[in-house]
Amino acid sequence: MCLYNTRTSIFVNGSPTGEFRLHRGLRQGDAISPFLFLIVMEGLHLLLKSKVEAGLIQGVRVGNSDVNISHLFYADDVIILSEWNRMSFLNTIAMYTEFYNLSGLKINVAKSHLYGIGVADTEVDVFVHDMGCSKGRFPFTYLGLPIGVNMNYIVNWKALVNRFVKKLSDWNAKLLSIGGRLTLIKSVLGSLGVYYLSLFKCPETILDKLESLRAGFFWGSTEIHKKIHWIAWDQVLASFDKGGMNIGSLRAYNYGLLFKWLWHFINYPNSMWVMVLKALHDKGYLPNNVIRAKVGNGQSIHFWKDNWLGIGPLKDKHGRLFHLDQDEDCSLADRVDNENWRWVWRRDIGSRNSRLLDELVMVLGNPELSNSSDKWQWAMDEDNEYTVHNTHSYIDDSTFPTNDCHARWCKFIPRKINVFMWRVALDRLPSRDMLSRRGVPIDYIGCEICTCGLESVNHVMFGCDLAMELWPDQATTPPEPNPLTLTKYEEMFRTLPNPVSSVRIDGLPGYLCTSSSAATEQYEKIKLAIPEDLRHEFAKVNSADAHNCFVQNSFMAFNSAFDMITREEQFYDLLKAKRCKVEDERAKTAQALQQCSILSADHKTANEAAENLKNQLSAKTIDEKNLLAANEVMKKELEAHVYAYFKCKRQSKYLHV
Repeated sequence: MCLYNTRTSIFVNGSPTGEFRLHRGLRQGDAISPFLFLIVMEGLHLLLKSKVEAGLIQGVRVGNSDVNISHLFYADDVIILSEWNRMSFLNTIAMYTEFYNLSGLKINVAKSHLYGIGVADTEVDVFVHDMGCSKGRFPFTYLGLPIGVNMNYIVNWKALVNRFVKKLSDWNAKLLSIGGRLTLIKSVLGSLGVYYLSLFKCPETILDKLESLRAGFFWGSTEIHKKIHWIAWDQVLASFDKGGMNIGSLRAYNYGLLFKWLWHFINYPNSMWVMVLKALHDKGYLPNNVIRAKVGNGQSIHFWKDNWLGIGPLKDKHGRLFHLDQDEDCSLADRVDNENWRWVWRRDIGSRNSRLLDELVMVLGNPELSNSSDKWQWAMDEDNEYTVHNTHSYIDDSTFPTNDCHARWCKFIPRKINVFMWRVALDRLPSRDMLSRRGVPIDYIGCEICTCGLESVNHVMFGCDLAMELWPDQATTPPEPNPLTLTKYEEMFRTLPNPVSSVRIDGLPGYLCTSSSAATEQYEKIKLAIPEDLRHEFAKVNSADAHNCFVQNSFMAFNSAFDMITREEQFYDLLKAKRCKVEDERAKTAQALQQCSILSADHKTANEAAENLKNQLSAKTIDEKNLLAANEVMKKELEAHVYAYFKCKRQSKYLHV
């Protein structure tokens, strides 16, 4: 609304002035504000258009076509394109001044940039100085996307990868249940890169990196602590019918967004970007078997290159005749003349090609054209209309493996319980048996609660004594369904007590037909909670008593579901207490082993000391033996010296005589 009836005041040096009435303008946030802005920008558009038509601003001609682009607008961002000459530059500055005089809106030159393509830097510097703006350099970012870079290089996708990493760092996987992480992956991480993926084909390396980040977050991994990925990520991404969580892959999402441009290229040929592509690539033809033409007047359908028969382009199946045609880009209307086929060949086709032509005519049949325009149909959708969701689901269903165990999603219980039941059905819980098969060192793979069998998923859920105590009906032991063949959650719920119901509605599971006490006034709430495909059964019950009974039965279903959740929590509490007791015993055992280890170390030290003493005694014994041997030698040497002495003395006596 106009501010004609509004009064306001202005702060001057911290003090408000007197109030005065406004006579024009709009309130901030008013719904008509964007429309007023568009009206003003439309004036700038018409002003630029008049300058181009007058030859004052040349614009840029695309290829050899008549397509001339002079300006591009997006909200308050304006790009003006022109040939590099001083006359166009001066006329552009004059146009800014004229627009300011007409509208009162002045171009912010300080935030403007001037880019020169194929121009010397010195010339760009001169123009920048004259205009007073900044000098732009390639590459740069415009509207959040990089301009002037090759997106086939992995380094140019670093910004998107960092965005994923930053988003995951802001979330704490430990504080979220697996159901909460699943919700964030579907709603946030699935659409975080939609801007990039809708314009560029993402390299396989980047797709694998992003899928790795999503998989790690789903299983609770962090940069420091890695968790086991219990189920292959391709199977998690698959749809419910294929046994997955219906997340969808980024690769199929990328293709779905890119195919949308192909769909718009064919259905909106007068768009500016379509004309630019046709001018750049010379031909306006994009072959693809996923698009099928619905024949009207045949003027916009390529006879050889478009898929108008539903069997693919004819040039792929009849290549010899295609190369013999004088006009390979001819339309379907060019080849029809008075309900007969008209052929124009480069030369005589010969007898062999005549047989190929007869085969082609048999495939084509009689030509049928109408006065309506040609239309295009999307072959991947039953409605023949393009949607990104259906396309990327079609691609995922065609590439992901099929699992015999279909995932069933129950909206009446929390997401984490749905995911838990899905993992039970696939036998992918961290039981001791499964951990041992994954290579995790486990001391004992048996059940520590009942010690009666191997701790597998089937045993923990249905065969263990503690699990049996949680089932309310102990007179009739519930059967042990095989998790590998458990395809519906109803098979799990059927093992709950199911008293005889006073009324049973066809089409509803048995656990929805148990008796309970519930208020009749909740009838409408229960009606809204029933799935749409079962509401017709609900409508068949007309009497008030039957309504009341049905309400009772439905409330029993909710009570049974919540009872099961409560029993599961009790089961986990008991299991946790048992495991705490086992952990205490293990701690005591470890302490005893540590003491034994200390005693063993002391005993080893004593043995080493005794061995050292023994070695010392042995060394002393050897020394004593060596001393005795030395004494014997010295004794013998002394006796020899004494004998020699007396002998010499006796000889000297004889000589003296």
